[in-house]
Amino acid sequence: MAAALMRGDTQAAAQLAAAADDAQAYRLALRACRKDTVYRQAYARQRVLPAASAASSFEMPIPGPVPNACAALTLERLEVLEPNDAWPWLVRLNDSAAQADQAGIDNALYQLAQRARSPAQVRALSGIVAEVVGPEPTPGETMALMNAVGVDMASLWDGSLSGVLRVCRGAALNDANRRQLCEQAARRAPGMVTEVFDAGQLHRLEEGLGLPHSPQALSRVDADRAIKAMSEENKHTQQPFSCAGVSGMGRQVMMLARLGELNWARAYLKAAPASAAR
Repeated sequence: MAAALMRGDTQAAAQLAAAADDAQAYRLALRACRKDTVYRQAYARQRVLPAASAASSFEMPIPGPVPNACAALTLERLEVLEPNDAWPWLVRLNDSAAQADQAGIDNALYQLAQRARSPAQVRALSGIVAEVVGPEPTPGETMALMNAVGVDMASLWDGSLSGVLRVCRGAALNDANRRQLCEQAARRAPGMVTEVFDAGQLHRLEEGLGLPHSPQALSRVDADRAIKAMSEENKHTQQPFSCAGVSGMGRQVMMLARLGELNWARAYLKAAPASAAR
């Protein structure tokens, strides 16, 4: 399954997931299927807007064959495999928000408040690859890890808290029912945060609702410091570009997969000199 996803074979990944009862594999395949659908929609829009395409220097590559096996994968099946998984409801929330489906938004918020996402899910493919890589990754292993990170990050928005923030701010909170649902979802949200981006979204969500900030939330200042710290660490591991530097990049990817970006950033900020985080 992981190999199919790494080589971009969504059809094979969907076929393998449909025949298995592994919730993580199913989620990964479903994520890839959604990404494929979004890409095809974007490609179709580009093709029917020739003027916009001509003005852009970027031409989207032609999509490959439609992965028909994706039709067998559903969010409902994933819920059966892992009932406490918040990801399907984060996906539904984002879809409902895009369609301005207020009833769908309210239902998704209610369901989110009943669930908590496992911390390993955002970088799930990276974690799978990290399990079979040695403590000092070779250049080939590092490339595989980086490829897995790319696949994981391409679907980050599907399960992010940005959808919750989008429907839980401004005039929407004037509705007492919506505010209550948002508050309930916000109190559950800290258990869904593993990325610095989501930690920043959580801080804004709690602030907008007048809720106390949870330990997982990061203010914009702290989020910027964390991102800067990670950027500095990236420079440290990549320069000079050598076998040791490549191995360092691989180790960093493995740590991010195992700890989660937020935990890694907090640990690095705590250990780093104050001047390095400014």
